[in-house]
Amino acid sequence: MQKICLIAATVSLASAALLLLPEAITQEPAAPSSSLPQAPSQPTDPKDLLKFAAKANTLDGEQVAPWHMKLTIANFNDSGKQSESESYERYWAGERRNKFSYTGGTSSYTHYSSEKGFLNVGQQTQRPFVPGGAAQVFLHPFPFVLFALWKTDKVELVERHVGAVEMRCLNVQQPKKDSKTDYELKAAVCLDQNAPALRAIGPSSSGVQLYYNNLFLFQGHYVPRDVEGVRKGKSLFTVHVDLLERLGPFDESLIAPSAGVELKPWQPEPGSFEDARFEPLDSEHVFTMNPANSSLKPPVLIKRVAAYYSPAARTMRASGEVVVQFTVAKDGTVKNAKALSGHELLRSECVEAVKRWHYAPAQINGEPFEVQMTTTFYFAKPNP
Repeated sequence: MQKICLIAATVSLASAALLLLPEAITQEPAAPSSSLPQAPSQPTDPKDLLKFAAKANTLDGEQVAPWHMKLTIANFNDSGKQSESESYERYWAGERRNKFSYTGGTSSYTHYSSEKGFLNVGQQTQRPFVPGGAAQVFLHPFPFVLFALWKTDKVELVERHVGAVEMRCLNVQQPKKDSKTDYELKAAVCLDQNAPALRAIGPSSSGVQLYYNNLFLFQGHYVPRDVEGVRKGKSLFTVHVDLLERLGPFDESLIAPSAGVELKPWQPEPGSFEDARFEPLDSEHVFTMNPANSSLKPPVLIKRVAAYYSPAARTMRASGEVVVQFTVAKDGTVKNAKALSGHELLRSECVEAVKRWHYAPAQINGEPFEVQMTTTFYFAKPNP
């Protein structure tokens, strides 16, 4: 069992706002508690490096084994004094196999999630950083950055030496309104000099910047022991990891509500799709694709899996069309699926859904043959 037990402590990562504009980085971030090993291979292209780092700084994903986490959260008022202390605990085995509990002040809230449905128990109040934000920092720290990245190819890599700390800052820029030549900074990420470990990110749409410190590796992913949220030079909250442990064979009772309590079924996700178009992969069948030719039987979808609308996509209210291209093999299975267009936070989920589709294969004169297909998913913007 991989287990990290830590004494709760509040660590100030930035006593003043650490804007990620190149000329504005004046505060020295705290150095990691131990030097991180250099990654064996990292992309050199700034945009590819940003995507690579997004995967390296998450506790989500198919390759991540189930885990258990406990956090201590401290909120601060305008005068800089701690106003509340809150606790957060999560058991995780997948997007739809997890449970988290939050306790703070007079509030207590628990969320249950399984393949069969979900259940919310208690009442959650609106605070700067609970409970969704706690999950965001460790599960999906990059959503608004990837949202900005989806709209541009202009990512600038800037090396920064701030005191004793060396960082690589990636600035995501977008064209200014009504301009094709002038760009403005929309999001920025600073990574460790040697490893693709997140050190700072921001500002978000609400002006909050996050600082990641005392980094360590957990299941091959970078995790901060301490996180601080700052806005306009003032600390809003700190988060400290008290416990993070890898679980063995997952016990479903850890995420199950009390006996006799029923889960609410999941509602259909906002990812409807249109009938797929297809064409043959080999020239032998090009001239037989005339609908009037009765010997042609197009592929027929017999098993469809809906595209999952992830918490990161919901947070950013991601919407629009996603076009996926794929091949239906002679046995009706799907292969070579890839997204041709669409929102960055929706593409992978659509591709993963299509991979699980199954068809009655296309036939001509009774013989199956491979076809290449495209299908379009439509995502409506969810309610705020």
